[in-house]
Amino acid sequence: MRSGNQVNNPPLFPRLTGILRVSRHPPTKLPMSSSQGFAPVARDDASVLILGSMPGVVSLQQYEYYAHPRNVFWKIIARLFEFPENLAYQDRLHELQKHGLSLWDVIQSCERRGSLDSNINAQSVIGNDFAAFFERHPHIGHLFFNGSRAEQEYLRRVLPELPERLQQLPRTRLPSTSPAMASLSFEQKLHSWKQVKLAVKPNFQCEDLTGFVSRVKSVAPI
Repeated sequence: MRSGNQVNNPPLFPRLTGILRVSRHPPTKLPMSSSQGFAPVARDDASVLILGSMPGVVSLQQYEYYAHPRNVFWKIIARLFEFPENLAYQDRLHELQKHGLSLWDVIQSCERRGSLDSNINAQSVIGNDFAAFFERHPHIGHLFFNGSRAEQEYLRRVLPELPERLQQLPRTRLPSTSPAMASLSFEQKLHSWKQVKLAVKPNFQCEDLTGFVSRVKSVAPI
């Protein structure tokens, strides 16, 4: 029997005053676009070649290697070879080449969504002509890969087509300078990239890199 002073408790689930609409459409994806890489930056006497995979969207828009403001490539090179990192782009290229370094990418063209290497359509990849490059730059004595995708594409598409002499060129994979490679700090990346300076300046004084490099290679992906 109910009391006359009935207490109306609020409902456990308040009544909805509107209709909850759930979108049936998946999140918008970046469009697949065709990307064309840059010409190499290299003097005839270059002794070291630094290879990326493919310029990102910001680099393609500005027509500059490693133009993304959070890519630490130029910060690392400036620190290693002691020039101001805020130099104009052409002046940075001059400093880089002055020390025997050259720049290029493994991929000449591809289809890709955005800038991430993981979004490259592997079937669309066309590699650069490295046989012609090495013929024009016979003093190249060491290849450095800026990240794992550059190395993978080189080993898959370039190396098998080269004469045996060029297949024997020393190769080193370094941690990517891209902001997508966030598992290493700037100082850790810088430490590993000191190998580039050692390649052009063998007398460069640096602590033993062996243990550090082995730890870097255990981090995936780079």
